[in-house]
Amino acid sequence: MNTGNRTLNADILDSLFNIYLPDVGDVVSRRKITELCLVSKEWRDAAILNSRLWSRLKLEIRTKSQPFSSKKALAWIERSGGYPKTVEVAILCCGKESDDRCPSDSCSASNLGLVEFMLHVPSLHHLSIEFKSAQCFKNLCASMKHQSELASLSPARSLDSPLFPVTTLALKIVQFSIEDHKSAAHDGFMFDTLPPVSNLRLELPTSKDLGHTRNRQETATVPSKLFSPRILQSLTRLSLRSDLFLDQIAQLLEGCSNIEDLSLSYFLQTCFGQPYRQSTDKEIKLPKVRVLRLKHIAEETMDVLGILRVHDISRFELSCGKISSRTENPEVLRPTRLKTFIQSQASTLRSLRIHNLTIDEPVLQAVLPASLQALEHLVLDRVGFKVDVFQHWIDTPPTEEEGGKWFPNLKTLELHDLDTDYNMGTLFSFLRARRPYRVESGQDGQDVTFLGPPDSIKRLMLTFRLPSLKWGERQAHSEEVMEAVRILERGGVVVELGSKYLKR
Repeated sequence: MNTGNRTLNADILDSLFNIYLPDVGDVVSRRKITELCLVSKEWRDAAILNSRLWSRLKLEIRTKSQPFSSKKALAWIERSGGYPKTVEVAILCCGKESDDRCPSDSCSASNLGLVEFMLHVPSLHHLSIEFKSAQCFKNLCASMKHQSELASLSPARSLDSPLFPVTTLALKIVQFSIEDHKSAAHDGFMFDTLPPVSNLRLELPTSKDLGHTRNRQETATVPSKLFSPRILQSLTRLSLRSDLFLDQIAQLLEGCSNIEDLSLSYFLQTCFGQPYRQSTDKEIKLPKVRVLRLKHIAEETMDVLGILRVHDISRFELSCGKISSRTENPEVLRPTRLKTFIQSQASTLRSLRIHNLTIDEPVLQAVLPASLQALEHLVLDRVGFKVDVFQHWIDTPPTEEEGGKWFPNLKTLELHDLDTDYNMGTLFSFLRARRPYRVESGQDGQDVTFLGPPDSIKRLMLTFRLPSLKWGERQAHSEEVMEAVRILERGGVVVELGSKYLKR
């Protein structure tokens, strides 16, 4: 090991450590980092100089009395120096599943080691906290204030004060307890104050966990009682993961008038195995939104596009169905809502990503109409093609009123998770139609002469799915494909062609 170590400088070791530990912060990765430091002095020095290795901590607090050394945790994350820091804390309150209440004298959020760590943690780029209930958040804030007074810290630091140093915040609430509802009824909101963040990621309880309250009226009022208007109005970026009804989502979002970037991860509610139909008369007016991401959308939840009142969207991402797996088929949607929405944003839409969706003729005309003249970046990820989109574009050129050319400003085209037997012939024919060329035999091989000005497309990326969870046998691309790639590269297009694999 010593002989090999002398052949590797610190930069190479740094790169190897990053490959070996792409994700850091949990107990296992912290143990592996420690093992790297024990190999030799050179390895230890290289690891300590790698700020990324120390920049993330994942903590799990199960009980109030759980031993936790705040000094060791602080020493760990302070080694990251000026690298952006992330802390993820799961406050589980174990052993309280049958008790809806979580008093401060027994709440895991009041763990002394955790409180000390939160009082002295350096400035964070991102803080993620999972609570059993909103009451646990209040218990942590109260414990921090109490400990600040005992330590004579001035000014006192608390998670709900404007002095807490964090840029982005993520909150996961497992359930809303009876105490949470009482607090909202008495004080007005479950969360009156938060750190001064403009970027919030929020994961709300599922409908099953909401049912723990055993009171439908309380459940229905949860979204409107969650955050004070001051918190909502300060947000410019919101990521919401929930399976609430559309009218409940509208209650939460109607106060977010300054949102510019909105992500909705939506899960379908069911009753006796049958999906609830989603409908509401409310409208969600978000005039400043420019980026919209909809995730896990199904046919029954497409109505969210009907109640969103947004203008001038520049980036739209649609991911359909459940969390994707290699065995699922892409989602099939009726395109009515989607068509209306896409056409209303056509003049400003510059980036479009479609994931896990079956493309047939109606969906193709809805999602990718000829009117998308401003589109610069198109991503089709795990899309099931029931119609050859590229042949369709070749056969049906837009009219002069529509611009005369499909996507005249498109710069990047990405096709991901393609079937290994996907025929790329019409794709290359489509690209050749955008910039015709002539191939002639010359003394040094084939000469390519381009017959038109450079195309707007400057980057093409293609990736293919594995045939199973196990790696298959790698398959070489055909000579026709590689020749088409070489011609595109001569024309100034950067082509990234992924590997194809056969079943074993």
